[in-house]
Amino acid sequence: MASEHTQAVEGRFALARRIGTLNPLPVFAAGLFLGAFLLFCIEPMFVKMLLPLLGGSPAVWNTATVFFQAMLLCGYCYVHVTTRYLGMRRQAILHSVLLILSLATLPIAVATGWDPPVAHTPVFWLIGLLTISMGVPFFLLSATAPLLQSWFAQTDHTEARDPYFLYGASNLGSLLALLSYPAVIEPHLTLGQQSQIWAWGYGGLLALIVLCMTLVISSQFLRADEPVASTDTDVTSSVNWAGRLHWIALAFVPSSLLLGVTSYIVTDLFSAPLLWVIPLALYLVTFIVAFARRPWIKASWMARVLPYLFIPIAITFAWPSSTWLFLPLHLAAFFVASMICHGELARRRPAAGDLTGFYLCMSLGGVLGGLFNAIVAPLLFNSIYEYPIAIVLACLLVPKRDQAGHLSRIDWKDLALPAALLAIMFVPMLAKETIGRVGVDLFCAFAGIAVFSFSERPVRFALGILVLLISASASTLTGQTLTRERSFFGVHKVVSQQDGRVIALMHGTTFHGAEYTAPEHWRDTIMYYSPAGPIGQFFAALHGHKELRNVAVTGLGAGSLACFRRPPETWTFFEIDPLVEKLARDTKYFHFLSECAPTSRVVLGDARLSLKHIPNGTYDLIIMDAFSSDAIPVHLLTREALAIYTSKLADGGIILFHISNRHLALAPVLADLVTDAGWVAKREQYMPPSMELAATLAQTPAEWVAIARRTEDLAFLGNPRWQPLVGGDTSNLWTDDYSNLFSVLKLQ
Repeated sequence: MASEHTQAVEGRFALARRIGTLNPLPVFAAGLFLGAFLLFCIEPMFVKMLLPLLGGSPAVWNTATVFFQAMLLCGYCYVHVTTRYLGMRRQAILHSVLLILSLATLPIAVATGWDPPVAHTPVFWLIGLLTISMGVPFFLLSATAPLLQSWFAQTDHTEARDPYFLYGASNLGSLLALLSYPAVIEPHLTLGQQSQIWAWGYGGLLALIVLCMTLVISSQFLRADEPVASTDTDVTSSVNWAGRLHWIALAFVPSSLLLGVTSYIVTDLFSAPLLWVIPLALYLVTFIVAFARRPWIKASWMARVLPYLFIPIAITFAWPSSTWLFLPLHLAAFFVASMICHGELARRRPAAGDLTGFYLCMSLGGVLGGLFNAIVAPLLFNSIYEYPIAIVLACLLVPKRDQAGHLSRIDWKDLALPAALLAIMFVPMLAKETIGRVGVDLFCAFAGIAVFSFSERPVRFALGILVLLISASASTLTGQTLTRERSFFGVHKVVSQQDGRVIALMHGTTFHGAEYTAPEHWRDTIMYYSPAGPIGQFFAALHGHKELRNVAVTGLGAGSLACFRRPPETWTFFEIDPLVEKLARDTKYFHFLSECAPTSRVVLGDARLSLKHIPNGTYDLIIMDAFSSDAIPVHLLTREALAIYTSKLADGGIILFHISNRHLALAPVLADLVTDAGWVAKREQYMPPSMELAATLAQTPAEWVAIARRTEDLAFLGNPRWQPLVGGDTSNLWTDDYSNLFSVLKLQ
């Protein structure tokens, strides 16, 4: 018996030796890479699944990002606690069991039976849906990076004493996932196929984690069961609460900037994976560089570059309609600021024994940054102030040292000089109508030069940037703001234009209707809805051709379309944002509804979901006029969406699409849908006959498409400006499972 026992022990030692001779680094790197790849693939994939429920508001992605950050924090906390109280072996068994049980939640899909609320903000509803639909696998995936790094630190590998370089493998997987999703995965795979392949990858990760666990246990079986002590001189030897708070602050600012710059991009474009992942990819690159063994970009270099980026951003921050022009500038500034903060985090990293606590603080800072942007800021501010606030905080965190190597201290000039500059900048703020755009720009350029001289003093420079931001916002010549309010779906403001002759509703940077202030002109429609434009031509021809009974309009705006109604027509407006209805019905500003359609009903909620509940064959005309700033929600331009609209049309009914957009050519998307459905369409791209008309908002450029079952249903559009929409290609058809933003970008 003793001999058999001895043989068994020797056999276990032999097996442990064979396993222990394997190099653990490639296995752990592969596990970290795959875990991060899966984690960052599921983010754009699942949010795209959500778009048919909540449309294209930037807040959908921002709220989802906060959920992802919160689950990451939970995962890091789970690793920190189990590492401290369970030990490696019991922790490994627990994690393996949880991973196996989580396989029952696959493949990932949106939970059924969840309809978004219409009476209040959907933030907490959305967080609940995310938790139910994909919370368990996401939570376990989020634990992968700190878990495998802490295990690797307990191996006998020569790099085990400072495992932070493995964070680069994790972030490389994240980056590859984000770049490949819009460029490769989204254009070639449906959402159903993506979910199935993702589930197989999740199973592969489970196998890698079990192998990592086996390598560590085998290594410990051959030596003392203690972690390798860190002797690395590049890491922090001791950590206090001030150090932890600094970690949190350094993680908070890039997280807040991430959501701020994403909102800036998405406001005027589509809420789609391509635009979500660009800032997030840059965010991850800064982690990869900062935590590399030998960073090839130094944070000190970035600190020198920062003023050249943040000063122009501050000066031009309030300039309207410049998304493509300023996009590279905002992304570059975001990258530089994140590089500075993450570089300082890497420099202040602790020894391996405090690894899980370090990642926990880093994750907490990320969550707080996300919460500030997605939940706190909309409650506190009536405009997007969180982005400029994060810019100012980033300037404060730039580490500047004196010749002795100590951090620069605040002196009286750090406060007095920005205050003096603010006093000077009251001139363009108060006299903007007198000095004009050129005068305002000259003042801002002068202030920018002054602020550049502050760049060696973090507090002084941050306050100088704040002065520029305040001045630029107050000096913008977009008219007097009468009211400004904010909802989950964005910032809406009512502005006075043309010396008070016109009042307009703005969402983001885009007008959503305007009205003459003179009572005798309250019924006159202007801008995209002018009688000379496509919509005016359409109704002038249609009213002489047929009578309408029921009309549906998706997107209320200021209510301009209501004045094309003729009694006894019944018009119903579908509007996702309750704040828009409130402003459109407020007769201090707008009178379209009260004057032209006082009995019309406004149905709150997503238009596509609301139309599902309408009996088939109800409407003679459906007008698609839903926008989020300048962007049309993707889920309103798919095969499934068109099938809903067509089912609600009466015989001979027409769908009228408003597709004006500064950055996207959407006519080919509609051509594909029309060809697939076997319907017909006509399109007009309208330009006002003079720039003066456009400048006064009387007429503005507009693009509309009319769709019907038969050619004869559109015969009344005999105006040669309305041309047949042809050239559809069903191989690129947009569906709820597939869309390709690259194909419709206007690059000029």
